[in-house]
Amino acid sequence: YRCSVKINEIQHPDYIANLTIWEQWRLCYKGGWAFIDQCLSRFSARENPTDFDNRKKITYNPAFAQAAIDEVRNALYNRFDDITRESDTDTYTKAVKGQQGGVDLKGTNMNVFIGCTVLPELITMSRVGIFIDMPDVITSSLADRRPNEHPYLYIYSIEDIRSWAYDKNDPTLLRTLLLREKINVLDETTGLPTGTSKLYRLLKLVDDHVEVNFFDESGDSTLKDGTKGVQTYILNIPMIPFVMPDIGSSLMKDTCGYQIALLNLA
Repeated sequence: YRCSVKINEIQHPDYIANLTIWEQWRLCYKGGWAFIDQCLSRFSARENPTDFDNRKKITYNPAFAQAAIDEVRNALYNRFDDITRESDTDTYTKAVKGQQGGVDLKGTNMNVFIGCTVLPELITMSRVGIFIDMPDVITSSLADRRPNEHPYLYIYSIEDIRSWAYDKNDPTLLRTLLLREKINVLDETTGLPTGTSKLYRLLKLVDDHVEVNFFDESGDSTLKDGTKGVQTYILNIPMIPFVMPDIGSSLMKDTCGYQIALLNLA
């Protein structure tokens, strides 16, 4: 699969314009030493580096923004019990209740997945990506499938949705999508993870199917497990299985600035 530029260098214009503020929102919500280290400023040029480092060590994070975001999330989540989901599909009905592997193949029901995984990302970062995947099915008929062989969900943070393009005639239909993900690097002897590497997933809607290609962090083609190789995977579905709910503006938009100011005042 050939591209005019390295796939790892492609970024949507909105991605380029907003990445810096996204990083601030993320740090502000996560808090901890990473937030203090990035957002604490020197008083003036008269404060030497040693004094600044000593002051940083005793600086605390006034994490009111995280508490406020969690309060909003909990208020919404507490209403989820009022939601009723009905379907004629037995596997869907069981999955949304957390049965047969749940909606994420980890035993999670739909309310918990949205309330604990999707909602915090959405209200903090304004947008989140949800991928609908499917285990590899090697049986010849539906009757032979195991109970947990059904579609399942996982999310991509806004920073990992690198670029996208919608159909010119249908602004709700994704034509091309570029995602970034992390995969574990395993030790050959023990099989234990020793680190992570980046993997890029390019999905393109072609006629009535989706073509998927994978690339490593250098932009070279790989197989879907990250090993060297070139292969185009075909999804026999008429759309890219990905949605991007967007609330328009993060609850962190102004709150982040308040917390940074309060950090430096404290």
